[in-house]
Amino acid sequence: MCCHMEKINSNKGSLTASGSLVGTATTDAEKSHEARRHQCNLCDYATDNSCHLKQHIRVHTGERPFQCHFCPHRCKAKAALDNHLRIHTGERPYKCQLCPQRFARKSNLNDHVRLHTGERPYKCPLCLQEFSQVSQLKKHTWIHTGERPYKCPLCPRTFYQILLLQRHLRYHDRLNQNRQ
Repeated sequence: MCCHMEKINSNKGSLTASGSLVGTATTDAEKSHEARRHQCNLCDYATDNSCHLKQHIRVHTGERPFQCHFCPHRCKAKAALDNHLRIHTGERPYKCQLCPQRFARKSNLNDHVRLHTGERPYKCPLCLQEFSQVSQLKKHTWIHTGERPYKCPLCPRTFYQILLLQRHLRYHDRLNQNRQ
C-alpha cells in the first residue's frame, strides 16, 4: 500500500505486514491501487502496468513516437531514445568499479564486468560451452545450426562469424592486387 493510502486510512484499522488493512471495508481509493492484469490482445504478453502494455503494443503496430532530434532514428520507448541520444552526446554514465572504462548502457557495463569476474552465465544447450554475453552464445549456436548470416558481397560464400567474412574479403583484396 502506498504512503498516501496509509495516511488516509490511519484511523480506520490496523496495517498488516503485507500492506493490507484489517478491520475496514475496502474503499474505492484502495480498489484503484489493487493490481490489475493487462493482457495484450495480439499475443500472450500480460502485465500489471498499463503503461507497459501500451509500450508493448508498439511491438505489433510498429509505432515509434519518440524521435531523435539529431538524426532520423525513432524509438518505441522514451528510455530507448535516452539510450540512443548517448550516441550523439558521448555521455557514458555507467562506470566500471574495477577499471576506468565507462559505458553508455548499463547492459554494456554488466557484460564488461563479466570480463573481470570471469562469470559465464550463458551455456550452450548442445555442447555446454559457456559465454559471458548472450550475443556470443547466439553466434556460437550458428555452428550447430549451420546458419551463416554473413554473406560476401563479391561471391556466393557465407560465414557464421563476421571475422571469417573479413578475412575472406582480404583474400579478394589480394586477388585484385595481383591482377593489377
